[in-house]
Amino acid sequence: MPSPPTIGVTHAEVGTRTNLIAHNLRNSALLRLDAGIFILHFVLMVSFQVVPTTLEATLGVARELHWQVYLPAVLLSVAGIIPLMRLAERGDRPRLAFLASIALLFVALAVLGVAQRAWIFYAGLWLFFVGFNYMEATLPSMVSKAVVASGKGTAMGIFSTAQFLGIFAGGVMGGVVLEQFGVFGITAMCLALVGLWFLLALPQAFGSVRPADEALAP
Repeated sequence: MPSPPTIGVTHAEVGTRTNLIAHNLRNSALLRLDAGIFILHFVLMVSFQVVPTTLEATLGVARELHWQVYLPAVLLSVAGIIPLMRLAERGDRPRLAFLASIALLFVALAVLGVAQRAWIFYAGLWLFFVGFNYMEATLPSMVSKAVVASGKGTAMGIFSTAQFLGIFAGGVMGGVVLEQFGVFGITAMCLALVGLWFLLALPQAFGSVRPADEALAP
């Protein structure tokens, strides 16, 4: 088979450009988004060190039946995501929807931390998945919009690293805090982090997101 001719076209946006790493780490908009995905997955890992125990010990749901709680909560979260999507797209208020989803996470964590009745706990779990799933879809899109095309691969690489660091840190810290301070400590830590995230997101909600310098594009 003949070798195809080289046409000289490269796709710099799909790979990491080492010369842009330091630049992205100085971009405040990207750093806030990286912090957001870190906190989102940190809170996920920490919360689910407590949720299964609460379902089993407090609400009497056997471990092998937990899927009957999680599956409806995840599926029904779509009904909660739709209003946020309409607010972001049809209402042309994506930043307000972004803040609203962080606020939903805060409320959900507070409810999960204090709920003693099954229906209240399930409502909190549903709110959690509404906020989490909306942010999980929205944050990568916001990162791609905050950089020029040639820098997307680098920005997404740093973003993904922050995500997995959040998973690792959440697993470690969740176990330590749960052992030392119990459910109250877990709830307080998660609420503090999500509250901090809300404050970090305010400049993006009421300011402009400045893309990386066009001069860096090849």
